[in-house]
Amino acid sequence: MNNNDKCDKAITDVRAGGGVSETPPSSYSDYQVCIDYLKVRFDGEFNPERASFKHLEKLIEAFGGDIKKVFPKKGVGGYDRMYKYDEELVVLAGGNLTKNSFGEETYVIEMKGQACRNFEIKVQGSHFGESDEVIGKAVHDAWLHLFHTIAEYRGKCTRLDIPTDDFSGKIPLEELKQKFEKGEFSTKLRKNRKAKPTKSLEQQEEEGDPTGTIYEGKDGRWSVTLGGRTNSQLCVYNKLAERLGKGMGSLNVNYWVRYEVRYYHDSAVNALAMLTTAYESPDERAVPEAIVGCLAGMIDLKEKVLSESNKNKMKTWSKWAAFIGAAQKINILGKQRIESTVESNARWLYEDASKCLARLIAIMPDYGFDMYMYLIAEAVSRFDMDDYFKINNYLISRGKKTYEDLPEILAQILDCIGGKAPEVPEDIKELFTHDVFKLGSVKYIDNEDDNESEE
Repeated sequence: MNNNDKCDKAITDVRAGGGVSETPPSSYSDYQVCIDYLKVRFDGEFNPERASFKHLEKLIEAFGGDIKKVFPKKGVGGYDRMYKYDEELVVLAGGNLTKNSFGEETYVIEMKGQACRNFEIKVQGSHFGESDEVIGKAVHDAWLHLFHTIAEYRGKCTRLDIPTDDFSGKIPLEELKQKFEKGEFSTKLRKNRKAKPTKSLEQQEEEGDPTGTIYEGKDGRWSVTLGGRTNSQLCVYNKLAERLGKGMGSLNVNYWVRYEVRYYHDSAVNALAMLTTAYESPDERAVPEAIVGCLAGMIDLKEKVLSESNKNKMKTWSKWAAFIGAAQKINILGKQRIESTVESNARWLYEDASKCLARLIAIMPDYGFDMYMYLIAEAVSRFDMDDYFKINNYLISRGKKTYEDLPEILAQILDCIGGKAPEVPEDIKELFTHDVFKLGSVKYIDNEDDNESEE
């Protein structure tokens, strides 16, 4: 059995245990691609108890669910209700915080990794005993039907994960680790131009996997995540170690590294449109080459990096070039959400001013709450139309109801603090208002006879 045959067998065996899609094989035998997470938001009410709910039967079936087999649960993420249709296939619905800009309810259909695999398993089961070619085409067509149905119901994709799996071991894991540890790669992902120092998996659990950090465990688990959840992200990890660590049993494969490309928000919308076009192509290589192309567009591993300024000009690592093969780089562009003034104020308060406020509490613990209310009341007395516009612009950006005029805003704030500024001792007021003698800059002039200073 040659290397390609071994790799094909490994992919087949892993498929049997879940984790790798029946996406049509690419012209490369060293890896396989799949869809591993799909989340879509729709406008409208989702309530199986209503008689009018029948009109969503086609949509639920396209996701691999049965409209008659649903298990209600408590909602999460601002949604009031959750409906479970299969393992990791859920619908989140209802809630005031999740309404759209027109005040209508919205609902989200979410397919996590196992739901994606179950989606394919059901299609495979309906063609049991038929040839691999027939089954492969059936799975391919089921995904395409789902994408078309999402478009028909005007769904907006908010997350899409499309991993590329390497079973060949032609890029040794230790060499791959070094590339990230040394920063020998270029990427257009925001925030990350070089991975941070390696940390333990225990630290990962405590920190919540901050972007750009490398994690490694004694059991062989290893991961690095680049980018952020506002646009695009890439997570590279030892998938084999992860599965064995979760007690998934032994697999007939001794190497499995996953390069997981993740898209969010507007990038997810554009990525799904691109993927739909690839599925519509008669060329069986279109889907895998599109997914690998997205990986190639996210990162380029380099032979060696001499300086941060010339990364893009450095030669691509030969092993990485061989792995990517003929796939062309695809850059999925999503609009960066413009931050409002109120949001930047909130981030400044959290990141910079919070310690200052905490220090004030420390020196006047008996008046902590009153001090804050006093500051707010004093600020309200200086409010003008500029503040009115800033507040309403934030509300507009979130699809929320705006204020009619400035007095309405002032009344709302004063109502929250009891109608007026609390009484606080004079020494506290003085702390915020008294003048301090400030030393001016001092300029020293060296003369032969003396030194003069100017204030």
